[in-house]
Amino acid sequence: MVSAGFENLKWTFGQVNDILSVSANHAWIATESGYVLEWVRSDSGRPTIHPYYYSGKSFKKLLRDKAGNIWCGTSQGLSMITAEY
Repeated sequence: MVSAGFENLKWTFGQVNDILSVSANHAWIATESGYVLEWVRSDSGRPTIHPYYYSGKSFKKLLRDKAGNIWCGTSQGLSMITAEY
């Protein structure tokens, strides 16, 4: 079964290692191929993916702290996406 809004999506970001749901309309996705993807569903219900690529890193785990920062466990240690994203 394909989730609504993803029927025509060609996935080019590699294996998904973790998904961090921030709200019903916002999530972050970590991939083996060096991508952190910000997934946002608009008011119309259409999803949008904003890819952020980091060469040489493999993202394993995502965690959100109380301040809203996203911590990323990678193949090269920790990285952080500030709450100002």
